[in-house]
This record gives sequence, C-alpha cells and structure tokens, in this order.
Amino acid sequence: MNQSTIAVNAEAAAPHALTLLRIGWIGLAVSMLGLGLLGFVSGDFALNWQPVPAWVPGRTLLAYVTAAVFVALGAGLLVDRYKHSFAIATAVAFFVWAVLLHGPGVATNPLSILPWLGFTERLEVAAGALMLAATQVPGTEFARRAMLVGRFAFGACLPVFGLSHFAYAQFTADMIPAFIPAHLFFAYLCGASRRGRRRDTGQRADTGRCHRVRRDGEWLRAAAPHPPCHC
Repeated sequence: MNQSTIAVNAEAAAPHALTLLRIGWIGLAVSMLGLGLLGFVSGDFALNWQPVPAWVPGRTLLAYVTAAVFVALGAGLLVDRYKHSFAIATAVAFFVWAVLLHGPGVATNPLSILPWLGFTERLEVAAGALMLAATQVPGTEFARRAMLVGRFAFGACLPVFGLSHFAYAQFTADMIPAFIPAHLFFAYLCGASRRGRRRDTGQRADTGRCHRVRRDGEWLRAAAPHPPCHC
C-alpha cells in the first residue's frame, strides 16, 4: 500500500476516529464520576479499591478523599481546556494506586495470577488515560513517548487477563448471561484471545496526517476499565 492510498484512507477515517475519540473522553470521565459517587454513597472505597487495609489510620476519611479525587478528575476530563492535564493526572493516579494497593501482593506472591490481575486492571486504565492525553498534543515528543508507553503497558496487561480466565474459568463462566450457551467455552475463548501484541502503525504520510488518525483510534482498547470478567 503506497502513501497516497494510506492518505486517502486516513482522510475517510478521520471523522470516525474523532467521533470515537470524543466517546472515549466522555466514557472515561463518566466512569470516574461514577466511581466517585459510589464512594460518597457507600462511605467506603469503591470495590476496586478494597485492598486498602482496615488498619489504615483515617480509612473512612481517606475513602471520601479518594471519592472526591475521582469526581474532580472526571469533571476535569469533560473540560476541553484542562482535559489534557486531567488525563495525565488520571494516568498517574491509577498507576500509583496500582503500585500501592497491588504492588505488595505482586512482590510477595509473583507466581499467583490474582495480585497481577488487580495490578493490571489499574495499569490498563492508566495506559488508556495516558494515550488519551497523547492525542491532545499530536506531533510532540510527549505524544510519541506517551503513546508508546501506553501501548506497551496496555499490551502487557492482556496476557494477565487471558490467564485469569483459565485460572478462574468457572468464576468467569458464571458471569456470562444465562441466554448464552457453553459458558465455559466462551470463558476459555475470551481468555485465549487476550494476548498483548505490538501493532504495526504502518507507513506515515509525509504530512503526518495518516499517522495522527491511526493513533487517535488507539484509545478504544484502553480508555475504559474492564469488569472482572474482561469479556
């Protein structure tokens, strides 16, 4: 495929990519707001932060602070002027939470899939938020590095999700809706399909427009948190 063909295809894909990108921003923002509201309503950490030990001083207060941070991040992601900065803040927050909440489990039991699953479920959101931030400053060194780091980080999460389907096959199968037959088959099938891979971005047109459109679509696989089943 020559550069002229790529450029034509990029032009045709541009409206679609930009629409998906906007949906990605809104989806991430709404998810953050939802987690924050859940924290305020329950007066506790949302379920995905429950590894916070009960002995932590001021745990209830910390839960409300965490909820407030979620709401602030979600609101910031909806404001065009600030969403680049808030996307970076979201990526940093999720990475820090992954390390603090699940890093110790990974360090003490590195051969168990469970602590790795908790760690990568946070890491994938951090990767998605980082890639979203990159789309705000196309053509910059930050965008190049952030997209590269985000893609590799998200790709590294996929094998863990796949392995979790095999390690907890029946648990995964039980979450599949009853009207779908062969629950175990689909649990294993989803697990086998979750593999990290490096995508070839192909040739770049001299104008760079083709590369930007292809990159703008990268948010889709990483912008929203996965449920425990990852199906």
